[in-house]
Amino acid sequence: MTTTLPNTAPRDVEALLKQYSNLINSIYQQESSRFTYNTDSGRVGDKIKQDDLRSYIVYQFITLVKEYDPHSGVDFPYYIKEKLTLRT
Repeated sequence: MTTTLPNTAPRDVEALLKQYSNLINSIYQQESSRFTYNTDSGRVGDKIKQDDLRSYIVYQFITLVKEYDPHSGVDFPYYIKEKLTLRT
């Protein structure tokens, strides 16, 4: 999927998802513990909520890619890391 904003170059969202997969996975690992519960038999994760979390992180990533203004003077790697962390 290629996104084009007025007066900007197109962005390959799929390539950016691959390039920033470590960031997405890192944020997921940090936040997924909110959906893990201790039981008598050990720790249990709520798989549905964890899947929803991963989908939400990817959705926010794509939204941020579309919102990013390359003319703002803010470096994209800094922008995506800070904004994605804040939105999650």
